[in-house]
Amino acid sequence: MSQILAKIFLGIKYGRQAVVAWFWSTYYQLILRLNPACTLAGHTRITGRMHWEVDPRAKVEIGPNVRINSGTFFNAVGGHRRAIIAVHRDAILRIGAGTGMSNCTVVCQEEVSIGRNVFIGGGAFIVDSDLHAIRPEDRIPHRADKVARAAVRIEDEVFIGAHATLLKGVTVGRGAVVGAGSVVAKNVPAGEIWAGNPARRIGHINSGQ
Repeated sequence: MSQILAKIFLGIKYGRQAVVAWFWSTYYQLILRLNPACTLAGHTRITGRMHWEVDPRAKVEIGPNVRINSGTFFNAVGGHRRAIIAVHRDAILRIGAGTGMSNCTVVCQEEVSIGRNVFIGGGAFIVDSDLHAIRPEDRIPHRADKVARAAVRIEDEVFIGAHATLLKGVTVGRGAVVGAGSVVAKNVPAGEIWAGNPARRIGHINSGQ
């Protein structure tokens, strides 16, 4: 009896997940395709309510089979907040084919380029600017023209752990791993494992060291 109940429960769970994913995927793909800034190369799977803020004067390119989890229904990690993608005027955001993102925040004021088959863990934060000026005389009146910006590039097959933060101007090389909770303020070479605050090299994926 318990096995039958378990099968029924799982059937309901997976059926509900399929319906929820279909609804939000359909809804957001319609919204994005109507935005002149956006180009979708194929199906984008979005599993919950999220926040898109795309200026129509920006440029957004999303490859096929991209997956964005938002909320706790599909991924509890970072699910206390929804996924957020904000692309400001004249900024460029590219997300490559097969990339998966969960409950993360991407703020793009200059350029954010995410490669193919990248995994971005729950609650990760990616930003290509300081958001505010450094000098008080510029920061207090919020002088947007004094805010430093620099492109962020995440190459193919990178794994970014939960709650990691990538700051402006960094490049994460192909196949690299960024540990959970890390703050990345400088480039991560391909194939290396970085972790900590500030993040530093702790090993290489091929050597186990």
